[in-house]
Amino acid sequence: GARIQHDDISPPETFLHELSLRLYFVPILAAAYWYGPIGGLAVAAVSSVAFVHRILQVAPAFDASRYAEVAVFHLIGLSVGLLANAQRSVAVRYQRTAATLASANRELRESHEQIRRIDRLKTLGEVATGLAHEIRHPLASIGGALEIIQARSLDGSPEGEFSRLAMAEVQRLDGLVWEFLKYARPHDPELRTLPLHEVVAQVVTLLGIEAERGRVTLE
Repeated sequence: GARIQHDDISPPETFLHELSLRLYFVPILAAAYWYGPIGGLAVAAVSSVAFVHRILQVAPAFDASRYAEVAVFHLIGLSVGLLANAQRSVAVRYQRTAATLASANRELRESHEQIRRIDRLKTLGEVATGLAHEIRHPLASIGGALEIIQARSLDGSPEGEFSRLAMAEVQRLDGLVWEFLKYARPHDPELRTLPLHEVVAQVVTLLGIEAERGRVTLE
């Protein structure tokens, strides 16, 4: 086709022409930002071919400033691509650092909660230990009273039987309190044989009156 002489272009057309030449930077910047220096240089090369073809149509005479823009295309594609990669690297490091800090913060909160729980348990243990000591004193008094009742009861009488069962329960409670007091010093369990018939007989005797009230027959 015919070449367009630069002197034949009107001022508005000259402005639009110069603007269209600057638009070649847009795809270079976009490619460099999204695909790094390789993408920026590749698009810069393609844009340079289109740019040179365009200026040859408008002004076939050699213009060093125009052809210098080709070098600027590649320089911008390379520099923006490197900056984009550096920005992404910083963003990745920031995300990793933020994740590490969030994990450390979560562990600190969990550790703080565990410390608070341990403090509450320690306080509760101290209160319970003092309470256990206080419980043993009335148990001893109840046991002494039951011994007096047992001594004055006839063999085989209901009073004697219930006082014996009550004494066994008092002794069991005292043993539980004593085991609780020894909780700070764990020890192996003591296994021993226990006649099942005696346990069942004690339960039936203790629940007999309550069963009669509920019209329940224990066998």
